[in-house]
Amino acid sequence: MAFQVREEVLNILLAELLEKRGLLSVPETIRSVVKAGKKQKRLPDVTVFDLLGLRIIIEQRIGKSAATKTSLTNDAKKRVEEGLSPICLAVIYPPSLAKLESLQEQTH
Repeated sequence: MAFQVREEVLNILLAELLEKRGLLSVPETIRSVVKAGKKQKRLPDVTVFDLLGLRIIIEQRIGKSAATKTSLTNDAKKRVEEGLSPICLAVIYPPSLAKLESLQEQTH
């Protein structure tokens, strides 16, 4: 029987898969930015540390609609503009990934 999972679960699984490939990856971490003199908290989906000397953030969404793509693109741009990372990748998960039989099936 399949169950529906939240995007955060897929983000954690992605970080685990990246770790298996030797990339230090941290999902759903709290990062601080200073904007207009105020400290604000941001929650990037996955942060990949030191990929050829760069920190890269990966923003993800589940879905395939135009609104999902627009929202994802805007959030990815914001991560760079806020100075969280010089590079932000935007990844769209197919809706089928959000329906799992087990967490193990996605990590193999």
